Amino acid sequence: MVSPSPSEGGNEQYKMVISRNKKKKGKKIDIGIRVGIPNNTKGQFDNCNTLRNCENKVPRKIHRDDDKTGKKNFDNRNWRNMAPQGKKRVLARIQKPADEDAIRAALKLKSQFPEKLITALGPATLELNHQYQFVIEKEAVPPHYRIRELEKILQKNGLPGWLEWLQGRRGWVMQTQKLPYLDYHRNLHEAYTDKMKSLLKEVDDDKKKILKSLYYKQDPLTQENGGKTLNGKRQNTQTIWKKVSNGESLQDAVGMIRPFLEVIKYFIMDPYHKWTILPWLMPNITKDDCRKRLNRISVLVCTLLRNSNWGPDGPVHWAAHPPLNSYPRSVVTPAIMTELVVGVANILSCLFLLPHPITVSNLDGVKKLLTQISPSGSATAQGGASSSGNSKKTTGKGSANHHQHSPSSDPVKDVIIDLTGLSIDD
Repeated sequence: MVSPSPSEGGNEQYKMVISRNKKKKGKKIDIGIRVGIPNNTKGQFDNCNTLRNCENKVPRKIHRDDDKTGKKNFDNRNWRNMAPQGKKRVLARIQKPADEDAIRAALKLKSQFPEKLITALGPATLELNHQYQFVIEKEAVPPHYRIRELEKILQKNGLPGWLEWLQGRRGWVMQTQKLPYLDYHRNLHEAYTDKMKSLLKEVDDDKKKILKSLYYKQDPLTQENGGKTLNGKRQNTQTIWKKVSNGESLQDAVGMIRPFLEVIKYFIMDPYHKWTILPWLMPNITKDDCRKRLNRISVLVCTLLRNSNWGPDGPVHWAAHPPLNSYPRSVVTPAIMTELVVGVANILSCLFLLPHPITVSNLDGVKKLLTQISPSGSATAQGGASSSGNSKKTTGKGSANHHQHSPSSDPVKDVIIDLTGLSIDD
């Protein structure tokens, strides 16, 4: 049907059709503007072949970190959220500032890597890509547990001496002063000694035997600890952890604490003598509490006893060797020495404090914790209560055993026990 033209008397009907078309809603799309074709009838229909063949793609959305040139700024992006690209597996990112050229040069000499790194890599080749990421070929990816070892090692790349460690350098170097760490070692030893002597006077023979293993060296002749008598002579009164003097070095202080940590690790790991409870704290805490404390002690001891195979940040092992030795490079820094002091303080807290251990994270916290462990401090090691208004040093059964009774016990009985345990010799 042909619509009547205005000249044929169809003005009214023609206007109605035009009106209906104007009421339709929608957005006008000018294709010519989109693809660069002139917005006119001739331009659109004369260039239909061009329109049909053009690649009408949506422009790439510029990343918020891109600069005005559209170039990616990878330094400002979170590399952990980036999926591995191509055939590479990302393990870690270098920490700025770093000498990228020196790292790339060191990565080419795989034979000089520390042994742990070589073992973890296997046949894989470690590279540093243009995004400052450590990567390996996906086809050569080692087992999952090896990947975890590689990540653990490579994530330490910002530590002092890590590049020298990667280059196969040996021995240890000192990059810290011995003060105040020497004083902290002396104070920790004093608190530990006071607590051990106090407990050895209180506990029964079975518990005393265990405590002696934590305090005295074992006699190779009697296989006993704590001064057993042999042929009428007292044997082995040497302690595991010796106190360092003011004139000794930081190496001496760290070296003297290692036997104490080694003995604890023995009782944590040995299948025959493995601790399942802390007898000297029983029955004031439950077996479940003992298990939690022992798990915490195990993590702390194993962390402190890590060696330089995993990086240049071993807290203890370096002190057992001269600076020129055959082990991978260690760098003694204030951060590492602080970690050691804080770690030992937390171990003593788990071993001795009642009713709950105190966890510290810095040197100021260690100062406060020492007063809780040592009976000569402002609070007793067992109960954490304040001293009774005077500054006299009280040791022996009374001060160390003051709060060992349950909360339901008669407080009068506690006082009687404290008084009967005191002596002039103490």
